[in-house]
Amino acid sequence: MAADRRPLTTREKGWAKWLAQELIDAHISPNTISVFSMVFAVIGAGFLLFIADAEPLTKRLLWLGTAAAIQFRLLANMLDGMVAVGGGTQSKLGDLYNEIPDRVSDSLFFIAFGWVSDLTLGFTATAMALFVSYIRAVGAAAGAGQCFKGWMSKPQRMFLLTLCSLFYAFAPITWQGTFWRWGPSGWTLLIICIGCVFTAWTRLSHITRALKS
Repeated sequence: MAADRRPLTTREKGWAKWLAQELIDAHISPNTISVFSMVFAVIGAGFLLFIADAEPLTKRLLWLGTAAAIQFRLLANMLDGMVAVGGGTQSKLGDLYNEIPDRVSDSLFFIAFGWVSDLTLGFTATAMALFVSYIRAVGAAAGAGQCFKGWMSKPQRMFLLTLCSLFYAFAPITWQGTFWRWGPSGWTLLIICIGCVFTAWTRLSHITRALKS
Protein backbone atom coordinates (compact mmCIF):
# COMPACT_ATOMS: atom_id res chain seq x y z
CA MET A 1 0.00 0.00 0.00
CA ALA A 2 1.24 3.45 -0.85
CA ALA A 3 1.17 6.18 1.72
CA ASP A 4 -1.74 8.61 1.69
CA ARG A 5 0.64 11.55 1.51
CA ARG A 6 3.36 12.17 -1.02
CA PRO A 7 6.70 11.30 0.64
CA LEU A 8 8.68 14.55 1.01
CA THR A 9 11.86 14.84 3.05
CA THR A 10 11.32 18.61 3.14
CA ARG A 11 8.48 18.10 5.63
CA GLU A 12 11.05 17.05 8.22
CA LYS A 13 13.11 20.23 7.87
CA GLY A 14 13.08 22.54 10.85
CA TRP A 15 12.08 25.59 8.83
CA ALA A 16 9.11 23.73 7.31
CA LYS A 17 7.85 22.62 10.72
CA TRP A 18 8.31 26.15 12.08
CA LEU A 19 6.42 27.71 9.18
CA ALA A 20 3.59 25.19 9.49
CA GLN A 21 3.30 25.93 13.21
CA GLU A 22 3.21 29.68 12.51
CA LEU A 23 0.30 29.13 10.12
CA ILE A 24 -1.47 26.95 12.69
CA ASP A 25 -1.01 29.62 15.35
CA ALA A 26 -2.37 32.23 12.93
CA HIS A 27 -5.50 30.07 12.47
CA ILE A 28 -5.00 29.86 8.69
CA SER A 29 -6.92 26.86 7.41
CA PRO A 30 -5.36 24.17 5.20
CA ASN A 31 -8.03 24.83 2.56
CA THR A 32 -7.01 28.49 2.38
CA ILE A 33 -3.39 27.45 1.85
CA SER A 34 -4.51 25.07 -0.91
CA VAL A 35 -6.30 27.90 -2.68
CA PHE A 36 -3.19 30.08 -2.41
CA SER A 37 -1.20 27.38 -4.22
CA MET A 38 -3.50 28.00 -7.17
CA VAL A 39 -3.12 31.77 -6.79
CA PHE A 40 0.66 31.40 -7.15
CA ALA A 41 0.08 29.34 -10.30
CA VAL A 42 -2.13 32.08 -11.75
CA ILE A 43 0.59 34.64 -11.02
CA GLY A 44 3.36 32.50 -12.51
CA ALA A 45 1.37 31.67 -15.62
CA GLY A 46 0.43 35.34 -15.95
CA PHE A 47 4.09 36.33 -16.01
CA LEU A 48 4.63 34.08 -19.04
CA LEU A 49 1.83 35.72 -21.00
CA PHE A 50 3.79 38.98 -21.04
CA ILE A 51 7.14 37.48 -22.03
CA ALA A 52 6.79 37.74 -25.81
CA ASP A 53 6.55 41.54 -25.94
CA ALA A 54 8.81 42.33 -22.99
CA GLU A 55 12.23 43.97 -23.10
CA PRO A 56 15.23 41.64 -22.57
CA LEU A 57 15.76 42.58 -18.90
CA THR A 58 12.03 42.42 -18.21
CA LYS A 59 11.90 38.97 -19.79
CA ARG A 60 14.55 37.73 -17.40
CA LEU A 61 12.68 39.18 -14.44
CA LEU A 62 9.44 37.57 -15.61
CA TRP A 63 11.15 34.20 -15.91
CA LEU A 64 12.63 34.65 -12.45
CA GLY A 65 9.17 35.50 -11.12
CA THR A 66 7.79 32.37 -12.76
CA ALA A 67 10.43 30.22 -11.06
CA ALA A 68 9.55 31.80 -7.71
CA ALA A 69 5.81 31.28 -8.29
CA ILE A 70 6.38 27.58 -9.03
CA GLN A 71 8.29 27.14 -5.79
CA PHE A 72 5.71 29.05 -3.74
CA ARG A 73 3.03 26.84 -5.29
CA LEU A 74 4.94 23.74 -4.16
CA LEU A 75 5.49 25.24 -0.71
CA ALA A 76 1.76 25.82 -0.32
CA ASN A 77 1.10 22.26 -1.52
CA MET A 78 3.34 20.94 1.23
CA LEU A 79 2.15 23.24 4.01
CA ASP A 80 -1.57 22.60 3.58
CA GLY A 81 -1.14 18.97 4.59
CA MET A 82 1.28 19.80 7.40
CA VAL A 83 -1.14 22.36 8.83
CA ALA A 84 -4.08 19.95 8.52
CA VAL A 85 -2.24 17.17 10.36
CA GLY A 86 -0.38 19.35 12.85
CA GLY A 87 -3.40 21.47 13.72
CA GLY A 88 -5.94 18.66 13.61
CA THR A 89 -8.01 20.67 11.14
CA GLN A 90 -8.69 18.07 8.46
CA SER A 91 -12.06 18.66 6.84
CA LYS A 92 -14.39 16.54 4.73
CA LEU A 93 -13.62 18.87 1.82
CA GLY A 94 -9.88 18.57 2.33
CA ASP A 95 -9.34 16.14 -0.54
CA LEU A 96 -11.19 18.44 -2.93
CA TYR A 97 -9.16 21.46 -1.85
CA ASN A 98 -6.00 19.39 -2.12
CA GLU A 99 -6.61 17.89 -5.56
CA ILE A 100 -8.57 20.46 -7.59
CA PRO A 101 -6.15 23.40 -7.13
CA ASP A 102 -3.31 21.00 -7.95
CA ARG A 103 -4.85 20.04 -11.28
CA VAL A 104 -5.67 23.66 -12.13
CA SER A 105 -2.15 24.77 -11.19
CA ASP A 106 -0.51 22.10 -13.34
CA SER A 107 -2.69 23.05 -16.29
CA LEU A 108 -1.99 26.77 -15.94
CA PHE A 109 1.77 26.30 -15.88
CA PHE A 110 1.93 23.83 -18.77
CA ILE A 111 -0.36 25.85 -21.02
CA ALA A 112 1.56 29.03 -20.20
CA PHE A 113 4.86 27.34 -21.04
CA GLY A 114 3.24 26.16 -24.25
CA TRP A 115 2.22 29.76 -24.96
CA VAL A 116 5.89 30.79 -25.13
CA SER A 117 7.00 27.70 -27.06
CA ASP A 118 4.42 25.35 -28.59
CA LEU A 119 0.78 25.26 -27.48
CA THR A 120 0.39 21.69 -28.69
CA LEU A 121 3.15 20.61 -26.32
CA GLY A 122 1.59 22.68 -23.55
CA PHE A 123 -1.80 21.03 -23.90
CA THR A 124 -0.21 17.59 -24.30
CA ALA A 125 1.80 18.04 -21.10
CA THR A 126 -1.40 19.16 -19.37
CA ALA A 127 -3.27 16.07 -20.54
CA MET A 128 -0.42 13.76 -19.53
CA ALA A 129 -0.13 15.29 -16.06
CA LEU A 130 -3.88 14.93 -15.57
CA PHE A 131 -3.71 11.32 -16.76
CA VAL A 132 -0.92 10.46 -14.33
CA SER A 133 -2.91 11.98 -11.47
CA TYR A 134 -6.05 10.19 -12.65
CA ILE A 135 -4.27 6.83 -12.48
CA ARG A 136 -3.26 7.56 -8.89
CA ALA A 137 -6.85 8.50 -7.99
CA VAL A 138 -8.29 5.38 -9.64
CA GLY A 139 -5.75 3.21 -7.85
CA ALA A 140 -6.69 4.73 -4.51
CA ALA A 141 -10.41 4.28 -5.20
CA ALA A 142 -9.80 0.64 -6.16
CA GLY A 143 -8.08 -0.02 -2.85
CA ALA A 144 -4.41 0.07 -3.88
CA GLY A 145 -3.65 3.20 -1.89
CA GLN A 146 -2.12 6.43 -3.15
CA CYS A 147 0.65 5.62 -5.61
CA PHE A 148 3.13 8.47 -6.06
CA LYS A 149 5.69 6.36 -7.91
CA GLY A 150 7.32 7.35 -11.19
CA TRP A 151 10.14 9.66 -12.18
CA MET A 152 7.86 12.39 -13.56
CA SER A 153 5.46 13.01 -10.70
CA LYS A 154 4.52 16.54 -9.65
CA PRO A 155 7.77 17.50 -7.84
CA GLN A 156 9.86 16.39 -10.82
CA ARG A 157 7.61 18.20 -13.30
CA MET A 158 7.78 21.41 -11.31
CA PHE A 159 11.54 21.01 -10.86
CA LEU A 160 12.01 20.91 -14.63
CA LEU A 161 9.79 23.97 -15.13
CA THR A 162 11.74 25.82 -12.44
CA LEU A 163 15.06 24.82 -13.99
CA CYS A 164 13.86 25.98 -17.40
CA SER A 165 12.68 29.30 -15.96
CA LEU A 166 16.01 29.90 -14.23
CA PHE A 167 17.84 29.06 -17.45
CA TYR A 168 15.91 31.77 -19.29
CA ALA A 169 16.46 34.17 -16.39
CA PHE A 170 20.25 33.81 -16.24
CA ALA A 171 21.62 32.10 -19.37
CA PRO A 172 23.18 34.19 -22.17
CA ILE A 173 20.65 35.07 -24.86
CA THR A 174 22.74 33.18 -27.44
CA TRP A 175 22.01 29.94 -25.55
CA GLN A 176 18.26 30.44 -25.68
CA GLY A 177 17.62 29.84 -29.38
CA THR A 178 15.74 26.98 -30.99
CA PHE A 179 17.26 23.56 -31.49
CA TRP A 180 15.51 21.77 -34.32
CA ARG A 181 11.94 22.87 -33.68
CA TRP A 182 11.84 24.14 -30.10
CA GLY A 183 13.66 26.30 -27.62
CA PRO A 184 14.46 25.23 -24.04
CA SER A 185 10.84 25.61 -22.88
CA GLY A 186 9.55 23.39 -25.69
CA TRP A 187 12.12 20.69 -25.00
CA THR A 188 11.29 20.85 -21.31
CA LEU A 189 7.63 20.20 -22.08
CA LEU A 190 8.55 17.33 -24.40
CA ILE A 191 10.68 15.70 -21.69
CA ILE A 192 7.78 16.06 -19.25
CA CYS A 193 5.38 14.43 -21.73
CA ILE A 194 7.71 11.48 -22.30
CA GLY A 195 8.36 11.16 -18.58
CA CYS A 196 4.64 11.11 -17.86
CA VAL A 197 4.20 8.16 -20.21
CA PHE A 198 6.73 6.13 -18.24
CA THR A 199 5.26 7.35 -14.94
CA ALA A 200 1.78 6.27 -16.00
CA TRP A 201 3.11 2.81 -16.86
CA THR A 202 4.99 2.58 -13.54
CA ARG A 203 1.89 3.50 -11.56
CA LEU A 204 -0.38 1.16 -13.49
CA SER A 205 2.06 -1.70 -12.92
CA HIS A 206 2.33 -0.96 -9.20
CA ILE A 207 -1.44 -0.62 -8.77
CA THR A 208 -2.06 -3.85 -10.67
CA ARG A 209 0.38 -5.76 -8.46
CA ALA A 210 -1.12 -4.21 -5.31
CA LEU A 211 -4.65 -5.22 -6.29
CA LYS A 212 -3.58 -8.77 -7.15
CA SER A 213 -1.68 -9.32 -3.91
